[in-house]
Amino acid sequence: NPRADAAIAYALAAVPPRARRILDLGCGVGWSSHLLAQRFPAAEVIGADLSPRNATVAGRLFARPGLRFVAADLGAWP
Repeated sequence: NPRADAAIAYALAAVPPRARRILDLGCGVGWSSHLLAQRFPAAEVIGADLSPRNATVAGRLFARPGLRFVAADLGAWP
C-alpha cells in the first residue's frame, strides 16, 4: 500500500535518532512498530491498537526484545 508506506517513512524520519521510548498509536497488526524497532534497536517500542485481536496478531508476527503490543482505547486515557 503506497499510502501506508509513505506514512511509515514519514514517521520513521520524524523520530529523533536517540529516541529511547517510542509509542506507535494505531499500530494495526504491527508492521510500523516492527520497522521502528528495527530502525531504533536501543529504544523500547510499544505498538498500541484499539483492537485486542490486532495486538495479539502483532505480538505473534513481530515478537522481539524491546517491542511489545498492547490493546488500548486511547480515547479513554487521561
